[in-house]
Amino acid sequence: MVMLLVRNSKERHSKTYENENEENFRMQVYINNSLYINEHNERYAKGQVSFELGMNHFGDLLPHEFKQRMLMNFKSKGSISDEPACESIILDSTTDLLDELDWRDTEVVSPVKDQKDCRSYWAFAAVAALESHHYMKTNERVILSEQNLVDCDDESNGCDGGNAADAFQYVIDNEGIATEEKYPYEETNGECRYDPECSSSVYITNCQSLQPKDEQQLKIAIQTIGPVTVSMYATETDFRFYKSGVFYGKDCDWRPDEELNHQVLAVGFGTSDEGADYWLVKNSWGYEWGEKGYFKIARNRESHCGIADDSNYPIVEDYNE
Repeated sequence: MVMLLVRNSKERHSKTYENENEENFRMQVYINNSLYINEHNERYAKGQVSFELGMNHFGDLLPHEFKQRMLMNFKSKGSISDEPACESIILDSTTDLLDELDWRDTEVVSPVKDQKDCRSYWAFAAVAALESHHYMKTNERVILSEQNLVDCDDESNGCDGGNAADAFQYVIDNEGIATEEKYPYEETNGECRYDPECSSSVYITNCQSLQPKDEQQLKIAIQTIGPVTVSMYATETDFRFYKSGVFYGKDCDWRPDEELNHQVLAVGFGTSDEGADYWLVKNSWGYEWGEKGYFKIARNRESHCGIADDSNYPIVEDYNE
């Protein structure tokens, strides 16, 4: 039965292996991860943890392989810990705040995408923010090109990591960004082939950065300005196999500040039926991961996993006005 599940997963996720030994090894990794997930979910069923795990396309990877494939390479020039490109700002703290908000309800948020085997999470986070803020400004849905950023943003390092704030600065300096249709995603580094004549209608004049570790400022920004790119520590196994619920990772309690290694888009906030405050976040690991590509992570827990440590958003202009 277990072997059948392994083979079904291999076919479903179009996995291929070099030889029989490699396939047998990957099957054992998958089985071990399945056992880990089942043990965790037994605790979830008993109410001992606040989130559920589920098998997904990362099931045949060891932890260090997952990190190497999907998360930040700190030796790259596009380190999240670099000097931020966006203007630092403090928002009005007297704003009356809602108890919950989900920008998906207003169609502001564009569809979930998949970065695949490329550490281009920074480009996906930046593009997701640009798509959302452009829609808020113009009521026009434009799907933008992550590959344009991967190939052309010299301040980042393509599939070896980068920073959403630097991506915003690239779009400002470049006076535009291509659409996904004109510059499709290839999940690899390539030569820059941006053509200004094929640029989208999306333009930004600035980007702003919130105060680090200030969850109140992040909440104000999401409510009054719109979705915000956020950085986080995403290495631990529990997050890799997140399926539903409010994520609270045991390893995040001791993570060093410099271990922010993933960027995503915060699109809302709320409180679970069990009373756990959360941020609602759009990931870039495909529709089948998590809650249809989204996850909830603990809010008001000292910037859990660094979720409020590095938060930015673009200032979009509508040149048709």
